[in-house]
Amino acid sequence: MRILIITTMALTLGASAALGQALRQERDGSENNGGGGGNLLAGPDLVYGAGNGDLGLVRAELSRGVSPNKRNVRGITGLMAAARQGHVAIVRLLIRSSARLDAADPQRNTALHHAAQFNRFEAVAAILKAGAKPDPIDKFGSTPLMQAARNGHLETVDVLLRNGADPNVTDYTGKTAVDHARDLRRADVVRRLSAARKR
Repeated sequence: MRILIITTMALTLGASAALGQALRQERDGSENNGGGGGNLLAGPDLVYGAGNGDLGLVRAELSRGVSPNKRNVRGITGLMAAARQGHVAIVRLLIRSSARLDAADPQRNTALHHAAQFNRFEAVAAILKAGAKPDPIDKFGSTPLMQAARNGHLETVDVLLRNGADPNVTDYTGKTAVDHARDLRRADVVRRLSAARKR
């Protein structure tokens, strides 16, 4: 009888631990591959709020002393999350709160990369205005300009070029932004980048 009780207790505790872990994973996006899976913009609250446009939550987190550079389990900061989703008011708030402009995720993408990839050109402009370097490189040697060019984001390409992005930079395959745009038949972007390269 005693063995049965102990076994039942162990199973119950094991189930509780598993449930607790599942709930934590659902909240912070840490399921799969030892923390590599889940929602890119999931918790902690500052990152979650930034990615979901919840200005009040981000303000509350900052006011209680949470670092503006807090990361989630995917290595995403609040600034990256807000930039990726185009939440410009939150981007500006985090910048005013001393968020690092050059912070990079595990793929070495900065907030500028995240914004450029999704054509969040107002966020791109805000980050550049705050003093970010226009040509950070990710682990493949890609710049935000290359990411915008590949995706045909002419507005973002324009903002980056006006703020000093170099159209002549090559990635680790030897390709420039215009090469990527040409490969993917982004005609408007090819024309804009070709004109910029001739200057």
